Amino acid sequence: LNRVINCSIQVSEKEGEVTFLYKIVPGGSDRSYGIHVAKLAGLPEELVSKAKNYVAQESWGLPLEVPVAATRERLPAQVESILGLLQSLNLEDISPRQAWTELDRLVRLAAEVSANED
Repeated sequence: LNRVINCSIQVSEKEGEVTFLYKIVPGGSDRSYGIHVAKLAGLPEELVSKAKNYVAQESWGLPLEVPVAATRERLPAQVESILGLLQSLNLEDISPRQAWTELDRLVRLAAEVSANED
């Protein structure tokens, strides 16, 4: 790995606004720009705002207020079934043809679930 080097993208910061300058420079960044990238990627503003709050809480040493996972809506049983089938596939132990057959079956199941929701 002697040809591997650490690089980052040059950034300009003015009055809280971050601009990525499309210039690769040697070395790492002294800050994380994940929230800025999330905003540029078009993630929902509610999600970006929550991330900003988490960062602010962490910087003040406050405990993070993370919602309880149990409040997540349950997926419909048919969707849970498809997820279970996906998780049970062991791609290391099946041939490409068998993988194709399983994928085709899962696509058909997903189409049925989608049609039933309408």
